[in-house]
Amino acid sequence: MHHFQGFNLFKIYTVPLSLSVLWYLTVTIPLGPTKVKAEYMRESIQLNYAEDTSRLSYIAALYYYTDSSNNLVINWQDFGGAFTLCGIMQLCICTMMFCGWKTFKKLKSVGASMSPKTKELNNQLFKALVFQTLIPLCIMFGPVGALYILPMFSINIGKLANAPSLYAGFYPALDALVAIFMIKDYRDTVLCKKSKMKSHGSVVPATHQSSNFAQTE
Repeated sequence: MHHFQGFNLFKIYTVPLSLSVLWYLTVTIPLGPTKVKAEYMRESIQLNYAEDTSRLSYIAALYYYTDSSNNLVINWQDFGGAFTLCGIMQLCICTMMFCGWKTFKKLKSVGASMSPKTKELNNQLFKALVFQTLIPLCIMFGPVGALYILPMFSINIGKLANAPSLYAGFYPALDALVAIFMIKDYRDTVLCKKSKMKSHGSVVPATHQSSNFAQTE
């Protein structure tokens, strides 16, 4: 625990805060609204949502477009913004995989010194951690990454672009459900299962005290 004391704790919090600031600046500056993007999406947004892009706030990456002279323009700024976001997500994924592997190795090395009950609980917690890592990978990192990568190859996403916002609403519930159903005590409580109590028979030795009385008449 000495790694999380004093100034070391501040350094740990600095990493996610820095990535959050970088993410905010990326979606605000390179991927923010522009006149070219608004005009490019105007017809589609009006057709599908009956909204005017000039009145909307949005985050978008427009990689290719044609200018007034009908020349193809490659928007390197949006390419850079998309790769920055994908790089941040990749860093988070690699960090989770590294920490998960280190946790697995540590549990394996100290497993022999644990009691069966403690070992079982640690295995349950580790399995819950694995699933809690896979959930954001599948419903948040994956869809957002596809949202930025597929249009680079001129693959039209359409209304599937709304998927990340939809899946983000499921994440808090799914994350809690994993902990509830992967940890036995929580699962038994939710399913109203009574824990099996082991009965220990105890034998109390009976002692017989004999007294000799001298009876006189």
